[in-house]
Amino acid sequence: MKDFIEWVTNPEKVAKFLVDTTFTIGVYLLILIIRYLIREVLKLMNSLKGFFKANAVQVENEKVIISNRFLDDDRKPLKWEIKSISNDEDDKLREECTKQEKIKKNVYIPKFNYSEYLKKLVVRCVVFPNLDDKELQDSYGVMGAEDLLSAMLLPGEFNVLAEEVQSICGFDKDVLEEKIKTAKN
Repeated sequence: MKDFIEWVTNPEKVAKFLVDTTFTIGVYLLILIIRYLIREVLKLMNSLKGFFKANAVQVENEKVIISNRFLDDDRKPLKWEIKSISNDEDDKLREECTKQEKIKKNVYIPKFNYSEYLKKLVVRCVVFPNLDDKELQDSYGVMGAEDLLSAMLLPGEFNVLAEEVQSICGFDKDVLEEKIKTAKN
């Protein structure tokens, strides 16, 4: 196929072909070739349409139970609402959590704080409860969404929430852990 495309896109080779064959047959064959190429280009364009922004399935917010400790009036566990974030937002979080560590004079290496990143990611993705709510923060005696999350949740509950957030954001846990190992080294 590659040789064929090179041949069709080379005017000298096409002209030689037309001269060497009967003009009518040559033109007819050239028309068939052009029709074939147009069909192939249209197939390629149609296969790409699924990637167009308008055709991409939007990620819906999810409601998940993180803990049996937070109950509604009917004593049923409350659901947390979480959302995904964009790559740009994720890049900003990663940048916030990466510091330049001096290893010797005028030599710095980036040091990524994964724990800080995960906390910021979770806070950014939680829609409900509103972690910025002053009354909720006051009830735990903290200021700030990250501190509220630490005060509200037990370590295992935080891990459940973090896994749900990573899932809705499209992270494959094994891939993420491998990237963390690489970043640390």
